[in-house]
Amino acid sequence: MPTRQDIQDITTTTEHLYALLEVISQQYKSINSYQMENLVEIAYLLSAKVNTWAVKEEKIVLSIEEQQRNGKRD
Repeated sequence: MPTRQDIQDITTTTEHLYALLEVISQQYKSINSYQMENLVEIAYLLSAKVNTWAVKEEKIVLSIEEQQRNGKRD
């Protein structure tokens, strides 16, 4: 049976993403275009990590559920 992923790392990533987006939204008028481009790139990378984790976790959960259904049929 596949094992669930550790949530601590992704929780930290989502906290970083939230903090970054909060800074961007509060300071967007004072951030120059070069800084904004870099901040958006960081946000993109963090969100990609979250998405990758979520997709992998969904596959694991679906696999576990399928095994449980198959186990109940026997």
